[in-house]
Amino acid sequence: MSIGPNGAGKTTTMECVEGLRKWDEGSVSVLGLDPRKDARVGGRIG
Repeated sequence: MSIGPNGAGKTTTMECVEGLRKWDEGSVSVLGLDPRKDARVGGRIG
């Protein structure tokens, strides 16, 4: 099974969800929390 080809943005997406990378547009929410503002998000991703 393949999730996506190389260069499709899988790693970038996860880094944004984890709050490790800042994005230019749009928004990200994890369990109702903003990963840029709430450090608890990192502990809830597994």
